[in-house]
Amino acid sequence: ELVAQEIASSEAIACQEISSAPRALTAASSQTAMLELIGQLATVAFVARLGGPSFGSSGAPLALSRVTSCYLGLLALVTVLASVGALSQSAILLDRSLVREELQLWRLGSAFLYTDGLGAGFALQLWFFGTYSTLLEKRHFPQSGLRYTGMLAAGVLLIAAQALLLAAPTPLALGHALTFYAVALWSRTGAAKSYELLRIGAVRAAFVPWCLLAGALPLVGAQATLCNTFGIAAALAFDAAVGLPPPSHNAVQREAAAAAA
Repeated sequence: ELVAQEIASSEAIACQEISSAPRALTAASSQTAMLELIGQLATVAFVARLGGPSFGSSGAPLALSRVTSCYLGLLALVTVLASVGALSQSAILLDRSLVREELQLWRLGSAFLYTDGLGAGFALQLWFFGTYSTLLEKRHFPQSGLRYTGMLAAGVLLIAAQALLLAAPTPLALGHALTFYAVALWSRTGAAKSYELLRIGAVRAAFVPWCLLAGALPLVGAQATLCNTFGIAAALAFDAAVGLPPPSHNAVQREAAAAAA
């Protein structure tokens, strides 16, 4: 009888676990669908913003700069093709073994043109890279798109070199790491200045990349966060080795006028 009771108890526990599994899967899929919906709405808001004025009341540019818009156009094209199945996601992401053993070198660049499909990660890439890359390009490279492209290419090489040292269990998407590269470089141009960050309070520019890194951790996970730190490290290395050119005269004038207002 004791053995029969133990067997019955084990069967009851197994039935409970089996019945709870579909509920957990349903909850997870609901959360994923909600994040995708939020990301798509944020993407629509970003596109709508592009039809507004070129500069905000603070003097910050709202319209995308040339190189920034070209990159985001490529990102959107690759993401849409991957989402509809016209392009294999496995052929885009950075896989260390395939790069080293089969010399699939295109992955060193294609990994920067993808985040996580048409979801929240894609929308974050549009907003944050679009904002901070435009700030950098219009402030320091207003007449030299080629030099700004070279600066981004240097970031791609530095981030990819670090990623190749990481024995990641899954292939890597490095689009967000490039965003952190742009954000960290922007933060070096006026590290002591304070800015309003996501309407949560004033934050010194030097701390903005680290605040964004911590805020993104629950959304992207530990592995992607580590890759994002590669972007910050690449920016610090570039700034120490090369540095940014001085801001343009027009950018300084706009900032002074905004500060006076």
